[in-house]
Amino acid sequence: MITRFGGQLRCSALGLVLLLPCLTLPSRALAASPAPTQVEAQLAGLAVPFVANDGQSDPRVAYYAPTFAGTVFVTRHGGIVHALPGQPGADRRQRSAGWALTERFVGGHAAPVAAQPSATNVSLFLGNDSARWRAHAATAAAVSLGEVYPGIRVLLKAYGKQVEKIFAVQPGAAVAAIRVRVAGAQGMAVTSDGALAVRTGLGEVRLTRPVAYQEVDGQRHAVAVTYAVAGDTYGFRVAGYDARRPVVIDPLLQATYLGGSSTAAAEALALNASTGEVYVAGYTTSTDFPGTSGGAQNANGGGLTDGFVARLNPSLTTLDQAT
Repeated sequence: MITRFGGQLRCSALGLVLLLPCLTLPSRALAASPAPTQVEAQLAGLAVPFVANDGQSDPRVAYYAPTFAGTVFVTRHGGIVHALPGQPGADRRQRSAGWALTERFVGGHAAPVAAQPSATNVSLFLGNDSARWRAHAATAAAVSLGEVYPGIRVLLKAYGKQVEKIFAVQPGAAVAAIRVRVAGAQGMAVTSDGALAVRTGLGEVRLTRPVAYQEVDGQRHAVAVTYAVAGDTYGFRVAGYDARRPVVIDPLLQATYLGGSSTAAAEALALNASTGEVYVAGYTTSTDFPGTSGGAQNANGGGLTDGFVARLNPSLTTLDQAT
């Protein structure tokens, strides 16, 4: 997601920061720039891959996905930690303290493994020890938590500012078994439109109104579903469905503010008139801006602030290149 602060475009960081020499785009790429509000809306749905922890993060972490609303970590025991960033201060290089929400499956057992390989590769250059560097590392489009409850499997996906949990409930399995405890919440309540509002010290985070469906003869049929909240836990109530068929429950976690591990500012947007690709250029103080294989420079240039340029596909659903 890209948003405005103080008349400038700013976006959160996603992966590796790379120092970029002065770049001049071909004049034809500057023919028409997309409206910032259009880019904002579409980047919210940008698929963000999960990166396996190979020593670059806390050893308790199995996978992580750095979204525009903060990084989501999947622990080796199947906990889901949403690291929400603090708000930018008067000095745009500084932020207030962040906040963490941790989801755990009460009475369930999660075993995270990579699922659905992603086309995106990342390069990680951390510290001065080249033995710890990783180039062209594979990523996953989703993480499976396995059969968390008897007959109920859970799959995670990450997007620009959303985290999706997909519950696949097999025939005979009890939907009521699903109980998710949210540590770090200052309170939870179902809103008038069916969403789940989670209060934090930084503001409100919402889980969208859940969607449930069954597939019959290749057609999706909606199933009535609502949140069931008890203290610091939530689950689901479903009604009017065929218990002989699987049912899928699909809520999204959405952050209501922009963030990232540190500050990033997009100073320019440009559209390649011949291909429709979108270019974003700016600077960041973050050390986890996304780098993809084949970039012009594959390492952090050092110093407090680095420049970046990123190229996205015309539909703004894939990060094709970042340096």
